[in-house]
Amino acid sequence: MRIALTGLALAVIAGTAAAQPASGPPASSPAPSLLAGKPAYDISTFGDLIRLCTTDRNAATFETSLGLCAGYISGVLDFHLVDTGWSGGRHNRRVCLPMERPTRLETIQLLIAWDSTNARFNSEPAADGVMRYFMKTYPCPRARSALQTGKPPG
Repeated sequence: MRIALTGLALAVIAGTAAAQPASGPPASSPAPSLLAGKPAYDISTFGDLIRLCTTDRNAATFETSLGLCAGYISGVLDFHLVDTGWSGGRHNRRVCLPMERPTRLETIQLLIAWDSTNARFNSEPAADGVMRYFMKTYPCPRARSALQTGKPPG
């Protein structure tokens, strides 16, 4: 069964690669590719994420960068919400979003603004910076967050 699934996965990957359009950017300025040997979009640090989220609107990679930025931020928050829901319940939650949640674009804009006064965290892992932002911006009531451990909010 594992061999059959692996073969199917390879066929899907090969078909996807073959379906890509032949035309592309000139060789002098290749577009970032997820198939490259080196990651086209490196999000190791919080500063890397902020650079990605602030890609110039006129850059060829703007839409991809903005989508990856929003997806990364959403993924970090979603993991926290699911993890705290499964490991000890909501009383361990460090982020409590309001009933009227901000849009992804609003969240990106607020995160960038927060970074402008908290750039000291730019060398930390990207997920740590995202969580610091959410914990500071949307803290849980004291009863829920009294058992917090780990890094303090920024």
